[in-house]
Amino acid sequence: MKYATIYKKDNSIIIHPESQTIMGVLLAQAPYIKISVDDTPEKLITSLFECLEASKENIPHPEKWSGDFFLKSIGIKTNKALHKNSLCCSVLMSKGLLEFTPTVNMGAIDGFEEKQDEKIVIGATETKEIIYEYLEKAFELCK
Repeated sequence: MKYATIYKKDNSIIIHPESQTIMGVLLAQAPYIKISVDDTPEKLITSLFECLEASKENIPHPEKWSGDFFLKSIGIKTNKALHKNSLCCSVLMSKGLLEFTPTVNMGAIDGFEEKQDEKIVIGATETKEIIYEYLEKAFELCK
């Protein structure tokens, strides 16, 4: 399984892979890709697949972990700033399928809560245009 997260914040889209530790926890990993909302759908979907390919399983579980490096890598100073006016979708790629899970932005303390009952699933081999269309549908379900 491959994991990624996509944020829409202000005029930017931020995409990064998530890797699963040996304890099953998903951690944000590089590359952290930031593109403009005005970039082409092809660039967004190409960046998404780059991040999904970078996702790993069974990485060592860190003894200490801080989100500071993640925030600095995406050019945001605080968790509160990350959550202000942003949307987030989780992406899972497994067995030839892409699963987009919209979220509700609960703020800096509670984070983004996945809306499991509103997942959108499509084939991972669909055209970039169709994948983009379904990703946009998932973002429309975010709050």
